[in-house]
Amino acid sequence: MGEKEGIKRFWWIYKFIYAFKKAIQYEISLGKDCHFNEEKLIEGLSNMMIRRLNTVNLDYAGNINESKIKNSLYFLYHLEKEILIKCGKNKNETFLETFKFVKLFYLIERWIDLFLYIQENASQISHAGVSKKFIKIVENLNPVFPFPFNLVLEKIKNKYKWTYGNEDFIKHSEYTVNATSKDYIEIINKSYRETFRKIVQKKLRDITDPKKKKEKRKYKEKDTKICFFDVFLRYSESLRYHVFMPTNYNSENVYYWNLNIEWLTLTISEIFEYLLIDFLPVDEILKYGFINQHQKYRIQLLSGLRI
Repeated sequence: MGEKEGIKRFWWIYKFIYAFKKAIQYEISLGKDCHFNEEKLIEGLSNMMIRRLNTVNLDYAGNINESKIKNSLYFLYHLEKEILIKCGKNKNETFLETFKFVKLFYLIERWIDLFLYIQENASQISHAGVSKKFIKIVENLNPVFPFPFNLVLEKIKNKYKWTYGNEDFIKHSEYTVNATSKDYIEIINKSYRETFRKIVQKKLRDITDPKKKKEKRKYKEKDTKICFFDVFLRYSESLRYHVFMPTNYNSENVYYWNLNIEWLTLTISEIFEYLLIDFLPVDEILKYGFINQHQKYRIQLLSGLRI
């Protein structure tokens, strides 16, 4: 049972990261199947974020410690570089870097932590606290976040609802009619619903009375919202704390596991760079001795488009 669960866990997380990467590609290309490389991803996302930022006002807290921001950014770019280092350069390489996904979650968590600090001086928050605060930000800045990072799922009158991002979800559902990758939208849908269900189960875990559990379930479901942070958190914990068996794969699966995580890493960092554009010490970042060509290109592009 453990081995089968471990194999299933590997393949589902593999499909999930593929689905998120495919979704952001189609978001940039407007549903067209076209060749993407890292530079095209960075450029397309940059153009999108600039357009979207012009539609909102970003509010920041007072009394911000610049030293804390600079230290956090140094750590973030160092962590990102760790994820982006390639152990294999082509599809014939067979080394699967399983922990890249966990590092990706840490990167997401630290970007959010820095953003919450700049937004409201919040720091050292629990996962539950981060989720609750960050969902409000995703809701308030929903026009800025590209699909699927803008999705917020609730359960209303016993039915799952995309209370934010629904129009984009419908748009991408239409993309899949002619797309070569037709299953990514359903993988995202299933991932969010399953995460929502698991979070509610966790909230009900200590209730043993079946009648009370049924009554409380409706309340807990009504009180629960999730966004991409929650899904990445759940899958990161699933990989860290449960049997994980990356078996029955070939060299192409290895290549795309690593590559898809690297692309999501570039995407996440670029989204938050634009959200924090007024606080990035561009000249200092470019002097970091360890940043790679894609990180450098992203910062140079952002600096030239500074709004």
